[in-house]
Amino acid sequence: WWPPRAAMLGARSGGILTGEDVDNIRNMLFDADAGGDVVFLVNAFAAYAAARLAIEFVLPGKLRGYTHQQYVVTLAHQVVVLPVLAVCWAAGLLASGGSASGGPSEAPGLIYLLTGAYVLSDSLVNYSPISAAIA
Repeated sequence: WWPPRAAMLGARSGGILTGEDVDNIRNMLFDADAGGDVVFLVNAFAAYAAARLAIEFVLPGKLRGYTHQQYVVTLAHQVVVLPVLAVCWAAGLLASGGSASGGPSEAPGLIYLLTGAYVLSDSLVNYSPISAAIA
């Protein structure tokens, strides 16, 4: 299924998105060769955000200016997720096509996507506007 170009550009010829923008978005979201990276990122973000909200519900409050969920999710990401992926990368366990194929490792991409989802969830769940005095 491909969204119609006219619907993405808008009815006016001077729409916000150019034809190249629409093609790039279409390729990013619907390209089978992309390996579902965008879908994986969105799912990982949802998992991190759900974990943050659940921890916030169970352990409300702050410690040294940060919420408990910030500590727990940060430690889980840096102590569990990243080291496991680094070991898999070093051992060649996440090679594309299976470890016997000797293909390139998928671990760097997973590290990149999971870290992006972690940062995105932190930015959205812990958003607080900055108030500053402008002279």
